Formats: sequence, C-alpha cells, structure tokens
Amino acid sequence: MDFTTLSESEFIDMHGKKPWDVINDILSRFDTLTYRINSPEGHDYFGNFHLTLKHINKPGVEIPFSSLSSGEKYLWLWLRQFISHHLMAIFQIYYFSMK
Repeated sequence: MDFTTLSESEFIDMHGKKPWDVINDILSRFDTLTYRINSPEGHDYFGNFHLTLKHINKPGVEIPFSSLSSGEKYLWLWLRQFISHHLMAIFQIYYFSMK
C-alpha cells in the first residue's frame, strides 16, 4: 500500500486546529483565566490520559477534575465532551502519520 502523509499545515487546513489548542485559545481570551488544559501529545497512545488545568504563571500547579466545584465540573465535562469528540480521530492521524 502507498500512503501519503500531510504536512502539519495541510493537516490543519483540512481538519482544523487541535482541539486542546482551540480550547486554550478560547481560555486565553479571558484575562482572568490563568489556566490552560494540558495536551495529550507525547503521551502513550494506549495509555491513560487525564485532562487537567495547568496554571500558566506557576509551573507545576495543576488542578485535577476531582478538585473542581460542581459548576466547574459541569463546564469541564462540556470541554471534555468537545475534546473527546475530536481527540480520537486527530490523535490517531498524528500517531499513525509519525510511524
């Protein structure tokens, strides 16, 4: 079989930005939100990945989902739903295009 791979810019033109980048772009528009979500890039494809909020000014400060208030958990679940909808397809494409 002959497979062609896309460059990163071709991939973005065809599929859009990575979902975690989209979420972080949205979060960055609010001056009072000093957290961003972590990226699954660099993690084992078949391993467990846990989304967390990372403080942008304090390296090493991360907030796991279990520490959020009920309202924050609701918003976080919405973010997770958005990401999980796109994550598997994008992660598979990145993973298999690197082999």
